[in-house]
Amino acid sequence: MARLESQRKKGYYKTPSHLISLIAQYLTIEGDEKEKEEIRLLDPCCGEGEALSLLGQELGLSSFCLYGNELDEDRFAKARERIPNCLCGDAIFELKASSGGFSLLYENPPYDFDKEHFRTEFNFLQAHYRFLANNGILVYIVPESILSHEKFFKTLPVWFKDIRIFRFPPEDYSAFKQVVVFGRKKRLLSKKEEQNYLFQLKHPLTLGDPCNIIYKLPKVRPSISFFSLNISSHDASELMKNKTVKHILDVGVEKNSQEKKVKSLMTLRSGHQALLLASGIMDGAYYRSSNNHILVIHGDVEQEIIEKVEDDVDVTIYKTLKKPKAHIIAIDLSETKEKGELVITNLE
Repeated sequence: MARLESQRKKGYYKTPSHLISLIAQYLTIEGDEKEKEEIRLLDPCCGEGEALSLLGQELGLSSFCLYGNELDEDRFAKARERIPNCLCGDAIFELKASSGGFSLLYENPPYDFDKEHFRTEFNFLQAHYRFLANNGILVYIVPESILSHEKFFKTLPVWFKDIRIFRFPPEDYSAFKQVVVFGRKKRLLSKKEEQNYLFQLKHPLTLGDPCNIIYKLPKVRPSISFFSLNISSHDASELMKNKTVKHILDVGVEKNSQEKKVKSLMTLRSGHQALLLASGIMDGAYYRSSNNHILVIHGDVEQEIIEKVEDDVDVTIYKTLKKPKAHIIAIDLSETKEKGELVITNLE
């Protein structure tokens, strides 16, 4: 029953919010406010965004230093209110980001087995490890029991150094026997790190205990790519309201090419087609074979910055939000020929 309940929630186990300050006490950022803008945190399974938002606050970071992803659309809608840079999609197969683009990886993955009976906790770490900068910090929240499995034992001491394992405090540990694993990314094969990992397994600390290591978050390059191959139902619905997208989909998107075509395993929903149009994947010439109506399509997406001012009692809060904005241009060659002038349908 416990596993069925876990699957119903997509393996989601929220980190108790009162533990975030305990986690943050082992992390540090050096430099002034300007230098803090060069720090970037990623939570690929951010739930409603509370844990990442609280961690950012504890470290004194702007919300624009926080990047999240959430599979469940209801939780994603709440997370996006806290984390401007938040995506909705499968964290393993649809989340795309620059390698080495993040100072800290906050990984609280689903607790389960995949279809091949591998632990999903390992699959998530394997998928997101490359997003972490060299010397970047891992905060990995998992059941303690899995850390002695061969896969973890052979991998964690090679991918990370200075590993420390902290159990949740007793009142929180009793529920799912969770621990927080800290480590610094440094790919190496070291007998010393293997021995340290064994020692940590046998002698875990408890969150709040003193530790001889404080993990400094490294600065990262100022710009990265961060996107999902998925589009939320809300964003798809908004995109589908646009007359340009409607016109393109009405004309049809049959490619006039003798090249081998790559087909989706399932029929694309209109929302998926809209996303492909906006992403630029479907750039090119398309036609409807029934009447030879031809369109040339080009699409891209950029970050739109929105400034908001909110009054809260005696405090004025200034927020700067980022949201994706699609640009789709369709040149209607059939109408151009008929009218004798360039006919462009443009979504801005």
